[in-house]
Amino acid sequence: MGMRHLGLLLAVSVLAACAAQPTDSAGPAAPSSPEASSPSASFRAASPQSVAPEPTISVPSGVPKTKRPDHPTDDFPVVTVEGRIKVDGTCVSLVTDSVTWTLLLAPDAARLPDGQKVKVVGVPNPNAFTACTGSPLTVSTATPL
Repeated sequence: MGMRHLGLLLAVSVLAACAAQPTDSAGPAAPSSPEASSPSASFRAASPQSVAPEPTISVPSGVPKTKRPDHPTDDFPVVTVEGRIKVDGTCVSLVTDSVTWTLLLAPDAARLPDGQKVKVVGVPNPNAFTACTGSPLTVSTATPL
């Protein structure tokens, strides 16, 4: 009976090996040589397919180079404009052909009368809070014409 058990064990291992092989219709046919039916050939066919290794993650050493963020700046160029003064309550505006400027007054511009034609040198200041309706202009000089 020992031989009978060995034959049964061999048959079960061959069937298990055949069941474990993937069925690939495009793959090559199984060899029909006597080696294919041997237990060692069946064992080789049942081994798992090679699996690609997991990718490794590497972290760079040290701290990345950084710099402090630059603060936003408003670098407006100095403008020279000519127009007429318009006084409306506490608002003093310079009306030109294209823009109405709200004059953030310098001492010499504060004495300009309504309707006076002037040449003003100043820097636009869009961050200035004013209740007036023109574009804010910080006045450097105001010269009557």
